[in-house]
Parts: sequence; C-alpha cells; structure tokens
Amino acid sequence: MLLGMTLAAEAAAASTAPAVGEAVTVFIEGEEGYAGFRIPVVIRTDDGALIAFAEARRHDKRDSGDIDLVMRRSEDDGHTWGPITTVWDDGGNTCGNPAPAVLG
Repeated sequence: MLLGMTLAAEAAAASTAPAVGEAVTVFIEGEEGYAGFRIPVVIRTDDGALIAFAEARRHDKRDSGDIDLVMRRSEDDGHTWGPITTVWDDGGNTCGNPAPAVLG
C-alpha cells in the first residue's frame, strides 16, 4: 500500500472506471428513434457489470405517452455500452421507471 493511501483510495486508483466527475454518455437523444431519455439509474451486478436503465420517450419528452423502459450493459466499467435493450414496452402507454428497492 502506498504511504498514506487508504484501502478504498488504493482500490479506486487501480480501477479502470471513468474518473469521478468524468462525463460518460450512455443514452443519446434521437438514438433508436427515441426523442429523449429521462430518469436514468445505474446498478452494478454481482459479476461486476454495469446496467443503465432509463425511460425512453418515443415521440417527445413529456411525462406521459409512448414511454418504454430500456437498458444498456457495460462490461468494462462504463467505458463502452452494449446496444439498447427494451425491458418494458406497453404500446402507446407509459412504462415508468420503477422506484429502486431499498436493499438491506
């Protein structure tokens, strides 16, 4: 361990993840025909992958209408992201991003 470096800081220094505060674009307006994406959330799975979820607004950025729930997966700490996958599509109805569960 480096002099004065905590274990957490040492682990962070060894990580290949983007630096804290470094912007990484996961969802881009117009991508896959969606007008925009809102309410993103990112989780890390037990195998270390990152999964980003968002509400994908098909025709406009309003809070109701044709809204799907989509996701992308990253296997390299968020440097690159796989294709958009639709998790929930209810036709022209709103599929809202569910509130995250409290893990205890």
